[in-house]
Amino acid sequence: MNDSRFESSFFNRLPVDESPLLIDGHPPDWYACSLGTDGVVLGAAQPATSYVDMAGLPGGADATLRDATGAATPGRRDVTVHLVASSDELELAEAKLRVGQLNGRRVTLRWQPWRGELTGDVSVGAWTETWNPPGEVLWMETTLTISCDPLLVGDWAGFSTDTDGDDVTVEGTRPAYPLVTATPPAGTKRFYVTVSNSAGETTLKVDADYDGATELKMDSLSRTSLYGDTPVFPLIDSDYPMLVPGRNHVSVSAGTALIAYQPLYMI
Repeated sequence: MNDSRFESSFFNRLPVDESPLLIDGHPPDWYACSLGTDGVVLGAAQPATSYVDMAGLPGGADATLRDATGAATPGRRDVTVHLVASSDELELAEAKLRVGQLNGRRVTLRWQPWRGELTGDVSVGAWTETWNPPGEVLWMETTLTISCDPLLVGDWAGFSTDTDGDDVTVEGTRPAYPLVTATPPAGTKRFYVTVSNSAGETTLKVDADYDGATELKMDSLSRTSLYGDTPVFPLIDSDYPMLVPGRNHVSVSAGTALIAYQPLYMI
């Protein structure tokens, strides 16, 4: 691939890694390693289903928690990354340090043709070394096991809307969490955003003494809202909306708003 990051290495090892893998934003070469022959193995994300036995109902009653697309909530998935290092002893030691600092950390994992990245916690496996008769290490290898959130998180996308509403096409294959940013006009007492899609209609309503200058942020992922620095809370007859893949109609009750989201994909 044509990428300046891969044109040269500041390590002396063989050869420069040219895989499209990024671990916490860095290619394997940054860790003084190359991607090994076992490559990257993407483990299964098993759906969490639940059925309750019920007389007269074949298969039982479905008690599965499902998202707005009808898909069962998936569990975590393991991704394994096989790394190999081959160089002089100083650089092999540096590889152990650079890879070792990942152990126990929460990192991102991106294969560049993917539409986003996975995030998970790293466990660094044992280093296996191959020696020659004079007592020199020829190469060494290890496996990273990353316990990942199940969905691939895409790059931020967004659109604006107003009181007339807009029809928008949301990317992804799983429902996304919108982040609504607005500055409600002065004199507004209740601000709400309404999302209509194949899953139904959801309205989020927040009351405040809006002054036309202070920013309101409503985050469906964290289920929190801030008016300036002050927490505000949705009315009891409203809820945080989701954006489903495909067509959505989004509107606000006053002024305009910016709707941002990260597409979510199951791969």
